[in-house]
Amino acid sequence: MIQKRLLVFFIAILPFVVTSCHDDDDDLIGLWTRVGDFSGVARSGASSFTISNSSESYGYVMGGYIKNKPDSTLWRYTMSTGDWHQLKAPFGGVKRTNAVAVYCEANGKAYYGLGNNNERKTFDREGNYIDLDNDGELKDWWAFDPAANNGDGAWERKADFAGTARYNSIAFCIGTKIYVGLGSDDEQGLVNDIYEYDVTTDRWNTTSFTFPGGKSEGASVFVIDDIAYIVGGLENSLYAERFFSFDPSKADPWTRLRDIYDSSDEDYDDEYTSIRRAYGVTFVIDGCGYLACGYNGGLVSDTWKYIPETDLWEKVAKFKGSARREAVSFSTGVKQGAFVLTGNSGTTYFDDVWNFDPYVYDDDDY
Repeated sequence: MIQKRLLVFFIAILPFVVTSCHDDDDDLIGLWTRVGDFSGVARSGASSFTISNSSESYGYVMGGYIKNKPDSTLWRYTMSTGDWHQLKAPFGGVKRTNAVAVYCEANGKAYYGLGNNNERKTFDREGNYIDLDNDGELKDWWAFDPAANNGDGAWERKADFAGTARYNSIAFCIGTKIYVGLGSDDEQGLVNDIYEYDVTTDRWNTTSFTFPGGKSEGASVFVIDDIAYIVGGLENSLYAERFFSFDPSKADPWTRLRDIYDSSDEDYDDEYTSIRRAYGVTFVIDGCGYLACGYNGGLVSDTWKYIPETDLWEKVAKFKGSARREAVSFSTGVKQGAFVLTGNSGTTYFDDVWNFDPYVYDDDDY
């Protein structure tokens, strides 16, 4: 009788044991694998873009802070082999950090600009930068021709950005238009304007789109099917809780999506508060957006997947490297084609490179 009672008791608690195991963050789908090191000096606040053709995909890393000083070097990563190559194409602009970079498939060129050319002086206890001068913001705008690569004609200065000089902004390309905005201007503080640049005419639309999420810096953006999704950022010392998409084909391009915090009585957003962050990285795989790393009162490693069809976020495996902010990413848009690298945790800069596969589980215990 005692044995039977023990058996019934064990069967009764078994479902709870199994459920508990699957609730652990270590059991979330996704595999982060370290695939090597960046060949340049460890850095933070760099910019990145991806260029793919029928035979190969390349990730480019530009600028950033090296030992608290801005840099201007350009590096190319061959995704199929893991090889790095420093391009010698002379960049005519000043060294900078926290700039924006974006590739425009319509004309096969990448664009780079804005940012800050000050040296970093020191950090506070939470890893925030302090004692910056107020005259280092930039608004110049440059085009990079990857066909020239190391040639003298690889870089061409274009029309200056239409807004104020700034850093910690966002940029994305849809069709022949590039959209640049948000960020921090040391004269005005945070800004909420987004300007449109036409790559075919080298002209900026001087009428900006006002971001309905408010003034912010350190936001992240990804583009799926010609719709941009702007997530996160720091809004006057508060981490953004509203999430918006931008569709330039519509008369009113902005759509407010589900909030990225626990704002409803339903279960789907119970953990959404951990999505909020600034200075994170985004990438796209098979029509879904991913958000990793960043800062929210402390460094975060949580990785989240966004599904546009349902407007829902799904928690996936945590970033396996050291927690960091101001990293960069590039992605081919398909399985195993996403990479996250560089960044900082206070005074420590990183040069490790991590690959993410969203379809398998990590067998390692960590």
